[in-house]
Amino acid sequence: MKSGCVAGGLFRVERVPSVVLGLRYFACEACDAVHADVDQPAACGRCGRRGDAAFADVTATLDDAAASYFSRAAATR
Repeated sequence: MKSGCVAGGLFRVERVPSVVLGLRYFACEACDAVHADVDQPAACGRCGRRGDAAFADVTATLDDAAASYFSRAAATR
């Protein structure tokens, strides 16, 4: 544990372990709305569609697109 100073006042600083949530992306099959969550949503926030067949997991597709967008090659285009 460490001490810190903000605006002249001392406070204790404690390192807290952090947990990073692995967000997944789900596209609604009816209206194409994309939801970001840890688990598949129960219902679409836009059209209200429910059920296991209501959503397609598009996490890998979006991760690939983000990786190519932020790559060094894309920055030099």
